[in-house]
Amino acid sequence: QDLDRADVLVDAALADEPDNVNYLDTKGWIACRRGDAAAGLALLSRARDGAEIPVQEIEDHLLECSAAGPSSP
Repeated sequence: QDLDRADVLVDAALADEPDNVNYLDTKGWIACRRGDAAAGLALLSRARDGAEIPVQEIEDHLLECSAAGPSSP
């Protein structure tokens, strides 16, 4: 729930592994939760494109991103 801390941690992880789909998904979901759907969707799309097989969590995040603003659980 601490988006600022999560963002710092995922940025550090992405610095080491910039194409890691799990980290891209996390970074994208953080952007979505902050209300920045454009940035979130771009990162989530990169995560989906980089995944070797479809990942349901990424697909769910893509579908839910626009509605995932700060007031969502």
